[in-house]
Amino acid sequence: MTSASHLGVALATVGQSSAVVIGSNKLIGLAFWLVVLAALGTLEGLSRLTRVPVPTASDIVARYLRHPVVRAGAIAVWLYAGWHLFSH
Repeated sequence: MTSASHLGVALATVGQSSAVVIGSNKLIGLAFWLVVLAALGTLEGLSRLTRVPVPTASDIVARYLRHPVVRAGAIAVWLYAGWHLFSH
C-alpha cells in the first residue's frame, strides 16, 4: 500500500504542476493580447492625433472590406468565431 500512496502523491503533484503550466500559459496569452492592443491603440492615437501618415483602423478595414469576397469571408469568420466562442 505504500507504493499506491506514493503513486497518489505523484499523480497529485503532476496534476498541480500541469495546473501551474496552464495558468502560466493563460498569463502569456493575456500578456500577448495586451501588447497587441497597446500597439494598435498607439497606432490609432498616432494616426488621429498627429500628422504621421498612418491610416486609422477604420481606413484599413474599409479598404479591405470593399471587395465582396473578402466581405463574405469576414462575415463567415465572424459567424464561426461567434458560434464557437460564445456558444460553449
